[in-house]
Amino acid sequence: MQESASARIITKHYSIMDHYTFDDVPALLGQIAATLGSIDSKLYKPRFEPRSKKLEPDMMTLEELCEYLPTHPAKSTVYDWTAQNTIPYYKHGKYLVFNKSEIDTWLERGHHRTDEELEEIAQEYVANHPLGGWGRRR
Repeated sequence: MQESASARIITKHYSIMDHYTFDDVPALLGQIAATLGSIDSKLYKPRFEPRSKKLEPDMMTLEELCEYLPTHPAKSTVYDWTAQNTIPYYKHGKYLVFNKSEIDTWLERGHHRTDEELEEIAQEYVANHPLGGWGRRR
């Protein structure tokens, strides 16, 4: 009669266990814990670590962005902005990174123009569009 694969594994497992005694259990538990710790650290190691500023000077981490912005918002505020797609960002795995030039453009876009700037823009528009952009009136 031929032995099945599972029977060979079980037999092999018990033959290994025959070499250990009850006194060996504490040492074996220490080895098992060390092995599990090693496996655990490999499984939960981040796949992306933010690169240093030397490699990509215009990319910022969440913490760097909070320091860079004039209002120094809380991290939770920036997370809200990303959830609402208010601020430009990139995701690398579970990490958020921000491009400095895109953030600068975003900040400028949120800038409110002064009355003088609005007057200048209006005069330029009227000069280039004599009918105010409405086309020919009848």
